[in-house]
Amino acid sequence: MSKEKTTTSIDLPWAVFQTDATGKLLNGSPKARDLMQFWRTTDLSTIIRAIEWNGPLNWEQLVQKEVPEVGYYKYYDSKSVIHWFRFSLQFQNADPFISVEDITSRKMANDLSNLACEAANVGSWELDFLRNQLSWSDTVREIHEVPKDYEPQLDTAIEFYKAGYHRDKIREVVSLCIETGEPYDGELIIVTAKGNEKWVRAIGHSEIVNGVCTRMYGTFQDIDRQKKAEIERHRLSERMQVAVQSAKVGLWDLDIVNNVVHWDDVMYDLYDLKRDEFAGDFDAWEKTVHPDDKKEALINVEKAISGEQEFNTVFRIISGKGDIRYITGKGEVFRNTKGEPIRMIGANIDITKIKRNESRLRELLEITEKQNQSLLNFAHIVSHNLRSNSSNLGLLTSMFKAGKMPVDKAVEMIQVSADRLEQTITDLNEVVHIKTKDKHQAPLGFRQILLEVMEGINGTWSSADAKLDLNIDADLRVYGVKSYIESVIHNMLTNALKYSKTDTPLKLSVYAETTYEEARVYFKDNGRGIDLEKHKDKIFGMYKTFHGNPDAKGIGLFLSQNQMESMGGKITVESQPNEGTTFCLHFKRQA
Repeated sequence: MSKEKTTTSIDLPWAVFQTDATGKLLNGSPKARDLMQFWRTTDLSTIIRAIEWNGPLNWEQLVQKEVPEVGYYKYYDSKSVIHWFRFSLQFQNADPFISVEDITSRKMANDLSNLACEAANVGSWELDFLRNQLSWSDTVREIHEVPKDYEPQLDTAIEFYKAGYHRDKIREVVSLCIETGEPYDGELIIVTAKGNEKWVRAIGHSEIVNGVCTRMYGTFQDIDRQKKAEIERHRLSERMQVAVQSAKVGLWDLDIVNNVVHWDDVMYDLYDLKRDEFAGDFDAWEKTVHPDDKKEALINVEKAISGEQEFNTVFRIISGKGDIRYITGKGEVFRNTKGEPIRMIGANIDITKIKRNESRLRELLEITEKQNQSLLNFAHIVSHNLRSNSSNLGLLTSMFKAGKMPVDKAVEMIQVSADRLEQTITDLNEVVHIKTKDKHQAPLGFRQILLEVMEGINGTWSSADAKLDLNIDADLRVYGVKSYIESVIHNMLTNALKYSKTDTPLKLSVYAETTYEEARVYFKDNGRGIDLEKHKDKIFGMYKTFHGNPDAKGIGLFLSQNQMESMGGKITVESQPNEGTTFCLHFKRQA
């Protein structure tokens, strides 16, 4: 007697079919009946036999053994559009029940994802601890260079990682993932089945149930080409960095949109600033530019950003230590698709030594030209004085021998000519000494030197009831030769006394100011003054006098100017008759 199949009313909100062993439809939910209409069939068995089950068993074997399984069915509608359905087979009292889900959208997204993974050479893997089974996708097999039918084993799969750091590292992160559930994402080297070393990116996650890891899964990507290119770029970058640092080339990056400036380490060295001393915006850079160069520098930046010209300029900065440095700056502006400037990248190089050498060379040429002219004038003057005094001596001697002049008178006149000849030779030696002597220059305290010179003339100063108003900081340092500075100061002080007014006590003010380029020391008196309209061109000339003092020789200012020039400086003067004179000593602040 045969057993009759019983049917149960199915009132569920999803598609569920009840079938017999052949796949014949016995009952179904409303959603299931709708699907039959969509599939345009009344024979469910034909649909069932088109399902691709996950496992190796077919429909008849699944029903006979009552094995739950999942399968997929692909259906083309009337417009040839593909639809995917997921079939889940379960058994209740030996009766097959199939729940069906439309997974078309999910399948399409998954296919796109798989295509992207394939394009990126990304594969997937899964480790089922309950079944003790490791599964690799085809892409993972390709990366390992093993056949498509290769079945990975738990105990040997990890041996593909390169021995040493890489194998130890994967063991460490896998163990941690199993024990704590912490995922991993690492870039490591494997050695393929063909013996090729290859960089891979391994990502792993775990599922832990009741404190036990039941499953691990993740992705496996071939990043060999990208990683080796990255390593090569890093190697070249390190070489470039060494070259840049050796050449002292500072690199900067200006984000024009957000007003953010990034400097590399060399830039901080060039500007002598610490990282916390630089605000990292355009205004912070602008504050470092020398006031005299700021306007032009900003115009050059604006023209570069507007596209009028390239940024290629030279400007001065004031470093963190307060010294002046010459910088050559070059940069390139980058624009978006609309042509709007968004970024400016460039380099700075410290060319201070080059600029100072150029400046020093120009100064030496100017000094040489002046000294050549000075020496020429000096030669004419000395030659004239030597000839004049020697001729006078010859004439006096002849007159004495001829008996045309009394002995006392002849001796007196010969002595005067001899004294003048000796003074000329002394002056000649002093000038030659300044012109040819190579003395070492160093930073010196000006106030201290002036006080030392004053000690030597205190008596003369006091007897003249002269007053000195000294307003020089003790820390003011000038660059030069001490003996020359002493001589110049001595000449400034004694000249002020010598040419003071007869009816007014001397008042001499000595004060200083400094710029980034030089230190200036002023000697301002209330003496008789000089008519510069008449004497401007000869004030520093040899044997030039303009006050009629009987003790005036016209050699002091000539020697002082030569001494200042030999130190890279100079003397300038401002004066009005009867209103006093101001001499300014210009000293270089550094070599």
